[in-house]
This record gives sequence, structure tokens and C-alpha cells, in this order.
Amino acid sequence: MTTSVRRPAAPRRGQWCRAAVTTGVLASAGSSLACSDSAGGDCAPLAQGLTVVTSSGPGLWAETGREARLSELWRVGTAPGEDLAFPIGIAPGPGGRIAVPDFSLGEVVVIEADGTWTGTATRAGEGPGEVRTPIAATWDAAGRLVAFDIIGAKVVFLDGETNAAREDLPVTASLTSPVVESGGLQGALVLPDGTTFVLPGPSGDRAAAGSTPVESVLLRAAPGAAAADTVLRVVVQGVAPEGFDWVVPRGAHRALAAAGPDGTLVIGSATGEYAVHIENGTSGERLQLCRATEPLPLSAIERGDSVQAGSDPLVEAVASLPAVEPAAYGRLIAGRNGVVWVQRERASVLSPRGNEGLHGVPGASYDVFDGSGEFLGTLQAPSDVHIQAIAGDTVWAFAFDSLNVPSVVAYRLELVDVEG
Repeated sequence: MTTSVRRPAAPRRGQWCRAAVTTGVLASAGSSLACSDSAGGDCAPLAQGLTVVTSSGPGLWAETGREARLSELWRVGTAPGEDLAFPIGIAPGPGGRIAVPDFSLGEVVVIEADGTWTGTATRAGEGPGEVRTPIAATWDAAGRLVAFDIIGAKVVFLDGETNAAREDLPVTASLTSPVVESGGLQGALVLPDGTTFVLPGPSGDRAAAGSTPVESVLLRAAPGAAAADTVLRVVVQGVAPEGFDWVVPRGAHRALAAAGPDGTLVIGSATGEYAVHIENGTSGERLQLCRATEPLPLSAIERGDSVQAGSDPLVEAVASLPAVEPAAYGRLIAGRNGVVWVQRERASVLSPRGNEGLHGVPGASYDVFDGSGEFLGTLQAPSDVHIQAIAGDTVWAFAFDSLNVPSVVAYRLELVDVEG
């Protein structure tokens, strides 16, 4: 059973609707769509050519008496010869194999669909086809591995079987330097054609006294582009306590984006409202997905109730910031053909592990949408895992043990009948 479940023929009480926006370069912030109030209310369109999809209620799974569960298939990364240090993301490829870029080891590992550890696919170095610090990967239609090297400022293309290299694609320094110079990274993407994206750490004026506007941005560089462009900018009040990077208010929204195995691109909104923008990598359809639901309350970690030893200055800095309305979601995961998983929990700078911005919140809950934008239901991840990627009914995640040693876990998404 895949995440794209076929809809029943019977009417569904108007819990979701689609409205095409074909006029106006930028719609008014106060505009609304011709959708039923029960389907999510107003959802202001942001640009022309979008199909806006709104939803509310429990979703298709609950309406058909089913719930989604994850059944573990395999777990690798802890046996001798299976080395991971600081992996960033998982890229599903042909036949279910995956690529795992490792920031600390400076390599991209390939794991087969059955969990067989194939090993390093990349060569270390600065020459053609070689990488120093890969931070994102994907696969193209020909089965080539595509890896984005942030230090080498390039994208490499490797044959999926022989690892033979095609000509490297340079990436403009205007995309890479905000990460390299600051050392801050909240995410990175690469599309099959070599288009690259980065989400640098928050930035602001460190000379300013007290709190000051802080930017969280999504930068993009098309293949061969001389300069990067800013796709998304989120601005909040933040502060930079001595010895720490920028921190923002509890539950604050940040720039978010994700890419699917077929090049599907998912971008968050500029505000904390539940709005997500989707470029379907298979059909080319452009959606704006909105859902009528309340943000989750602040978690214990966001409140500072449970923090690592020695982080009191950080807690005090967060406490000094003005309160904001918590964001409705905290992370995005893209599948094939427009499928989107929306993590409801938000990453916190006060997390004991400190990597929630890159790896997601462990044991998080996810709103699942099919390729048409219909809300299917909510899925709860196992408590110790950070979901990274989805393709059809297969889900991949990272797990970290008590010593922070990572492993890769694969799951099967199953729909089961709810008893009673």
C-alpha cells in the first residue's frame, strides 16, 4: 500500500478542495478562495498558476477505518565496515537503493534496497568526480548518483554501477559561501539536473544591542548560474549570545524546503501558517497546500524544561526574546509525484542532541498528503528515529544510540484496519 491512496467515489463532506489561481502575479494577502469553510477556510494564494488545496478533519485513512504504521525492514550502520559519522539526509534511487552523504567522513555511502551495505560511492579529493564535503545527494533518470560538495563548490555525477564520473558542474560561491563562512547549515538539496539549494544558519547584525531582526533563507543556484537567488526569506527577532549561534523565539518559523526522488520540490511559507508550496517532479503540477489545524503547543524542550548541562546562557537568551505564535509545522519531506509529509514538531536550539534542524525531531508526528494534495492522515514515527526520506511505501530514517552513533533504518508503510 502506498501513500497515494485512491479516493472513494462517495462525497466526503467537503473536507478538502482545490481551486486554480490563474490571474494576478501576486494575490492579495486578504484574498480567499471559493472553497467550503469545512475544507480549511481561507488560504490566500501567493502566485499565479497555482492550484490551491485546502483540507481539514481527520483525513482519508480515518474515514475509511484505517491507520498508518511503520514496520521495520532492516537496520544497518553499526556492523564492522559500516561507517557513518554525521550523515545528512537519505536519497532514494533506482530499485530502492539509497545514497547517504556523510558530512564528517566526506563521502557518499550507497545501501541496497535489502539493506546490503555497498559502501562508499565517491572518491575523496578535489579532482574531477571527487568530493570533500558532500551535503546532499539524489539520482537522475539515468541512474547516476548526483552529489553536492559544499567545500568543492560543485555537483558531481557518478555512474550508478561503475562510479565513473561525468564532468563536474561548478556551483557559484554566492550559494556556498554563506554556509562555508558561517559554519551554519540547516539543510541542503540537489535536484537531478544539478540545481542546488542551501538553508544556511540564521544571520543578522551581531553588533546590534539586544534582539535584532534575524533572517532564515533558502538560496538556489540553477546549473551554470553566476549567482544564487533567494527563494524564501523568513525574518524573526533573534539574539546571538556570546559563544552561541543565533537563536530565535520558542516555536518560531524558519525557512524550510525538501526535494523528492523524482525532483519534486517542496518549499515552506514565509510565515508560520500551514501553507506549503509544491512543484511536482513527475507531472509538473504546481500546488499550494494549506490545512486548517492549530500549531502544536510548545514542547518541554522548546520551553527549556529539559536541556543539556551547561546550556543555561542559551536558555536565558531564548527566554529574553519576545513570544511569537508557534509555527504550524517544523519540517518537510518530499516523496515522488508530489507526495508530502509535514512534520508537526518544530526543531529547537535547546535540543540535547542539537541536530534537529538537519535530522528532524525524533519520534515526530507527520501529516501525510498524496500527490493531489489530499490529506490522508497523521503518522507517528517510532520514538528513537528521525525520518529522512520516502518513496512509495518505503520510509528511511536515522537512529542514534546513547553514544550518538548513527544507523540507517528502513520501514514499510502499512495501512491496517482500526479495531472497533
